[in-house]
Amino acid sequence: MADAITNFSLLKDEKTSNDGGAYYLLLFDGNRTGVRTYCETVFIQYRLGKSERFFVVLENECFDAVNYVVYLFDVNIHVLDCLYLDWSELDRGFIQSYQLNDGVFCFERYLNNKKYALKISDDGEFRYSGGDFKCRALLDFIRPRKFLTLSVQA
Repeated sequence: MADAITNFSLLKDEKTSNDGGAYYLLLFDGNRTGVRTYCETVFIQYRLGKSERFFVVLENECFDAVNYVVYLFDVNIHVLDCLYLDWSELDRGFIQSYQLNDGVFCFERYLNNKKYALKISDDGEFRYSGGDFKCRALLDFIRPRKFLTLSVQA
């Protein structure tokens, strides 16, 4: 069971990036989580009831594309896993028609015929496939276990 929440928010960081762009700090109930991001909006956030985890999707609109960063936090607001959904100009489209049921976040993208499923694992897996590296940065997002697995449905 997943419950929509409003505990997460973003605060503009006073330090800019090397290219002068803005960064934001992710907060939980007004406290810093340790996540610094370029995303400007908390797109969705859920408390995953059975496992006492938090599923958060951040959104960034840049030029003609919309990118997302997906986080899974434990009960102590430590990052368990993270995915970066960066869609190029040729494969752009914002998330629409989404739902979270039974540990699977299903969504469609505007101007795209594909449907996606993001599985949230309770125990995590110790192996990564080649496809996992498309949406994970080596230094920031590779963790001992992966709890999030993205697949294309159609």
